[in-house]
Formats: sequence, structure tokens, C-alpha cells
Amino acid sequence: KDAKRYADTLHAALEPSLAAAAGTLRYGAKTVPVTAVGYKNDSLLRAVLSDSLAATAVLPNKRPFAKDGVALDSSVAAVLGVRPGDTCVLSYPPKYDSLPYEEKLPVTALVKRTQSIRGGIVFVNEKLLYRFYYDHWPKPLGPEAAAALPQKGTTLYRALAPEWILLKRTSTTQEAQKQTKEISKLRTNAFTVNVQSMYESASMVVNLEFALNLVTLIAVMVLFFIILIGVVNTLRMTIRERTREIGTIRAIGMQKNDVRNSFMLETFFLSLFAVAGGIATAFGVMAVLSLIKINSQDNPLGMLLVNGHLNFVPTVIGTVGYTVLILIIAVATAYFPARRAANLSAAAAFRHYE
Repeated sequence: KDAKRYADTLHAALEPSLAAAAGTLRYGAKTVPVTAVGYKNDSLLRAVLSDSLAATAVLPNKRPFAKDGVALDSSVAAVLGVRPGDTCVLSYPPKYDSLPYEEKLPVTALVKRTQSIRGGIVFVNEKLLYRFYYDHWPKPLGPEAAAALPQKGTTLYRALAPEWILLKRTSTTQEAQKQTKEISKLRTNAFTVNVQSMYESASMVVNLEFALNLVTLIAVMVLFFIILIGVVNTLRMTIRERTREIGTIRAIGMQKNDVRNSFMLETFFLSLFAVAGGIATAFGVMAVLSLIKINSQDNPLGMLLVNGHLNFVPTVIGTVGYTVLILIIAVATAYFPARRAANLSAAAAFRHYE
């Protein structure tokens, strides 16, 4: 539950903004402050852009928002004196470099600014934008540059390229596998970001763990019953061998309940000492196994190791619980032979050896 909660928090924090770079656009000796944003290569979304941003000039045999195009705000183009077919130079400060980065942008169309856009914008197709955007990650947009972009949730915003594609959260391995197949069908140059915890991306492993625990529990219970049969037979033989002793204590006045309780207490303390010895041995074996370094390179079983070592996590509740369970089973098993021994009369016990 904690893993899923933290994964959900991380997923929400990774919500991408628009892939945009604030800088200047230069043509000849003139420069203008602009914000370069990407637009998606999806044909339907490019049609949305064409409807929202009317083209004022386009290269022959080109659409305003082509798959390899660069559309420039007509107001910016007027200041620079740029026409379709000219090449401008985009310059912006990278986040992790000290020197500005420059990229040549061949303008293919001029578009008219709408009310949702309040600044100089250069629309770059995502294929070209992501080619330099990820290698020279721009600094975060300032308030003015951010205000110039379309508002989140608008149709125009959905047509623009995000910083990365944040995949939806999945809850099972099957959903994660299906999502992986769908990623290959995405026609985008953007990075895909996915947030998963082991309990979602490896739910089959978790289910396998549950199945193994169930099989182990059944095997242990079968082993318990086998052991109980042996304990019952042992107690019966012990009682037969101690028949004369039973007759003696019955002859001196011990009651049936006392005889029965004495055998049950004997079984209880024998089981208690045996369990204590077993616990001590188990902890010793776990300590030794934890010291062994296991080379798990290229082995999927390495996910079960911690720093190359087996990691045992026994709990006090589990240890005490199983101890109590074993003692209850042992005493319950001893009850029936002990009751049979208690029902022997002194005379019958002495006649056993006649």
C-alpha cells in the first residue's frame, strides 16, 4: 500500500508541461525574443492547429504545419523581415550548460497569432524540436514566456508537444504488458515516462509468491499430521510401557484427572523444549546463510536478495504464534492417549504384566 501511494505521488509530480524553450530568434542582424514550442505530428492535431492559427504565407506545396515544418508568428516575422524559405537561428540558454545553444530553423509558414497566444511564438515540429531539446535541455520558462503559451486544457494546448509523455498508472502485470505494446504504436519522438511499483509491474511474481506460500502451508500441514500420527503412536507405546507405573500411582490414590494431566504436562514441556531448540537452531542457520555472498548477476532471482545476501525477516509475532500453535497441537494430540491411560484402573494396570 505504501509503495502504491508513493508511486501515485511521484506520478502526479511528473505531470509534464509543454516542451518549450525561451530565447531569441535571429535573422541577419535582427533579433526578437521568442518562445519555441513543439507541435505534434498527429495529422488530426495538426489540422486543429491549422484551423486555430490561420496561415498568412506558406511555402509552395507545403501545409502550414507540416511534419518537417517550422511555423513562425507573423508579427515576429514582420519585425525580422522573414519569409517562408528563410532560415532563422534560435538561441536559448540551456539548463546544464553555460553557453547558449543555437539551432537553425528553416521557416516553412507564417501564422497569425490568436487571442490564446500573447507573445512571439515559433512552432517547431516535434521531430526537429526533440532532436535538440533533450540534448540541450532549456532553462524553465519565465513568467512572461509561460503566460504567452496556450492555457492547459484548451484544444490548442493538446496539439502542442509535451516535455515527455507520462503513461497512465497500471495496476497489474497484464495491464503493464498491454501498455508496453501500445507504446510501440505511439508515433511520437518524445520520451515516455512510466511509474510502476513492484506490486504492479510484477504482480505475477507477487501472485506466484502467494501460490508458493499456500503450497508451503499445505505441505507443512501434511507434515504436521504425519508427525502427529507418529507422536500419537509414540505416546501409546510409552503408556503401554508405563502401565505398571500408572497402576502404582493410581493405587496410592492419584485421580484420573491427575494422571491425564501429568501426561499432558509432560508432552507440553517436551514440546516446549523441542521448539526452543528448533528456534535457536533456525536463527543460527539464518545468521550463517545471511553471511554467504550469492552472485546473482543476470539472474532474476537476484530480486530476492539484499546486497547479494539472503535477507531473513523473522517476526516476534510469527515466532510466538507458531510456537503456540505447535504446543496446542502437541497437547491436543497427547490428550487422547493420556485419557486412555487415566481410565486404567490400578487392578487392570497390574494385570497387564501378569
